[in-house]
Amino acid sequence: MGAVIMRWGRLRRGQRGFTLLELLVVLLIIAILAALAIPLFIKQRDKAEIAQVQSVLANAKLIAESYYVENEESYVGLDCNPCTLSDAIYDEGLRATPEVELLITATAQTYCIVSIHLLLPAGPWKVASVGERSKAPSSNDPPCPT
Repeated sequence: MGAVIMRWGRLRRGQRGFTLLELLVVLLIIAILAALAIPLFIKQRDKAEIAQVQSVLANAKLIAESYYVENEESYVGLDCNPCTLSDAIYDEGLRATPEVELLITATAQTYCIVSIHLLLPAGPWKVASVGERSKAPSSNDPPCPT
């Protein structure tokens, strides 16, 4: 039995492996790389969400102008707060985006569209666009929804 124990001891000494210190250094390097990469990933995701809300707003503006031409040069009937799939803006062809909510106020000659992204960490992100037809802005213009 003593010979078996001696033999086991020789095999263990001959094996190569990593020390605890080497493993800790590798874990430290991985942690540092993760600490650098994760914030960059989160910033890129936020930029993509901002681009998404701006894209929806730009498309909604184009559709609002199309609505104006098709409805005897009037934006009346375009407003919704918040917009749902049964509203005129979606009937005109805007694709619904689940994370982006639209709020629209409109009169015969003006409109205001607010696009809110519901997933941005700082809360809803808003962008408004006011369109006008052949007149200067006045106090009768619709207020942008909030």
